[in-house]
Amino acid sequence: MNATLTQNEIDCWEMKLHTTLNREETLEMIVPDACPDILDIVDTEAAPQLQSKECGMGSIALMGTAFCTILYQPEGEGRLQRLKAELPFQFSAELEQVTGLSRCIAVPRVTLAETRAMNPRKVLVRVVLAIEVTVYDPVLVRFCTEIQERETLGIECRSERSTGNFVVNVKERPFTCSEVVQIPGSRPPVEELLSVRCRAYDSEARLVGEKLIFKGGAVIHLLYLSPEGQLSTADFELPFSQIAEVGETAENTSFQLDVMVTGCQARTMEPEGREVSLELELLAQIVLREKRELNIVADAYSIFHPGTPEFTTYVLPELVEQSSRRQNVREVLDTAMVPAEVCDVRVQAGQVRPVGGELCAEIRMTVLYRGEDGTCAAAARSVQVTCPAEVPEGAQCVASCTVPESDAAVTGGGIEVRLGVEFQMLVTRQQRLCGLSGFALDMDQAVASENQPSIVLRQLGEGETLWDIAKAYLTTGTEIEQANGLGTEPLKPGQMLLIPKKR
Repeated sequence: MNATLTQNEIDCWEMKLHTTLNREETLEMIVPDACPDILDIVDTEAAPQLQSKECGMGSIALMGTAFCTILYQPEGEGRLQRLKAELPFQFSAELEQVTGLSRCIAVPRVTLAETRAMNPRKVLVRVVLAIEVTVYDPVLVRFCTEIQERETLGIECRSERSTGNFVVNVKERPFTCSEVVQIPGSRPPVEELLSVRCRAYDSEARLVGEKLIFKGGAVIHLLYLSPEGQLSTADFELPFSQIAEVGETAENTSFQLDVMVTGCQARTMEPEGREVSLELELLAQIVLREKRELNIVADAYSIFHPGTPEFTTYVLPELVEQSSRRQNVREVLDTAMVPAEVCDVRVQAGQVRPVGGELCAEIRMTVLYRGEDGTCAAAARSVQVTCPAEVPEGAQCVASCTVPESDAAVTGGGIEVRLGVEFQMLVTRQQRLCGLSGFALDMDQAVASENQPSIVLRQLGEGETLWDIAKAYLTTGTEIEQANGLGTEPLKPGQMLLIPKKR
């Protein structure tokens, strides 16, 4: 007969895949008739917006648009001009780990945006995209925690306690944020909006019952032309407070929260250029992890009947580290002409890669500046930024970085850029534990004990436990303890033990 096992079931999600999908998009574009001819391309900025994602059986499809702003110097003495371009992108990858039930977290980034003038009326726009994709799949994990009626069947069990950090939910919460903002009196009014840059962050979050309550803000950076035709900037912050339904949670549930901007619109509200309407679309991506203490039956035998245990390997996810680390960066950019004033600074963070005991990310800095003759130009450079990160052997590190702080100033040797780079780390590991999956008993036979001596003295070997000896002689640990008057002190290798004959 097969003994009946008591099993604990956990509905959870397993991270099947973490990868970065890269793609390059190009677009040939004719300069509109209303715009003057191009003399020189000054800068190209692109903002990716992910519009849909779909997981199928063995494949994943991502669609979106890269919205580009191209600044150029026109022929003649005209003011700086802007072109707008939209580059649709579509990622379609064959990934065997993905199923129709998978849930996907995707974070798009632009690692490079550039424009080349093919002639004064035609340009080629190039955008390089990287989308970090993490795929979770639903799994039902079963553990044997007890054998029913084991006292009646004379079954002895050895249990092992372990801890698992299980992903219990993967959720998304889209929301919007809008406000009409005033250009500060210290800044010139808006004649023409050139680009809108937006970054979202969360400052406070907590679980309350079945809800995740989180607060934060969206930092908006406007680049615009004043009525005098000069480049100017203005910064605003739109706070938000949201509630996401995340289902039932336990006291020891932790979470990973990422808020990103999926849409951003800005327009001036009045002829004076002092009011700007901002409308944002945001998406909160949430991963919930629950820490559970597990008591798993690792081995079993019967002192009444011959028994055959069956084993399986359980995989328990372990959360090793979830942290954020900051690195400060200072770099001096060379310029094509002597800079008189910094107009704007823009930073793009690329993919984070583990290299040895460090995390390494490529950071691209672009500074718009005005020369002494009033001409606008751009200086750019990519640098490698590293962060110490010792990842234990066998562990997996999922890392990303953001640049929440950036500043630039004219120096004697060019333009000095100062950055605050934040590295986010999530380190997990898969524990493997051998446990019981079945136990078959031969009820027609009894364990033979006639040939066993009435008295057995046994020396405890190196690495042996009381369980090992009790199983070898088909007795119980309790009987050995009673026969030897053992207390709570641990046994030592070489210790002599009296093994009582099974009654």
